[in-house]
Amino acid sequence: MTDRYRADYFRYFAGALLLGTHTVVITILFLSDRSPKIEDRIGIVLIAIPVTLAYVVAFLRFSTQHASADLNNEAETYNVLAVATMSSVIMVFCIALLLVSIGYTFFSFSEPQQFKLILGVVETAFGGLVGTIFEMLFGVRIETGSATGGASIKNSSAPDVH
Repeated sequence: MTDRYRADYFRYFAGALLLGTHTVVITILFLSDRSPKIEDRIGIVLIAIPVTLAYVVAFLRFSTQHASADLNNEAETYNVLAVATMSSVIMVFCIALLLVSIGYTFFSFSEPQQFKLILGVVETAFGGLVGTIFEMLFGVRIETGSATGGASIKNSSAPDVH
């Protein structure tokens, strides 16, 4: 079946990509010398951390619950077009997050206060889209807060994984 894609492979791809991107972005922003004040660095990082933790908790909860799953059984699959669509949303989010963070850190395209707003907008705008995908993949609903940051995790029905 070439029009199907294993659900567990996609879950791990999506989780690892978001976790990796957020880890890189938080590291870049914290180590940036754009602001000599540690308070500004922490303030910027605190915008991304709640959303990052929401993704991490959902991904790690799924990973630990399925650590001993028998991958030789007939596996749940997704339509390839659905996987391509979800992958595109996740990749565009990761690219946008990296671009605004690298632009701020290395090309000084904004001041710290403006960047906090831009980062909050990117996290919030894409957070709703990625939250919808994570709800389907991992059985949790991730709700993002306002442009000042924030996220919460709510259990929904867990995905049926064999």
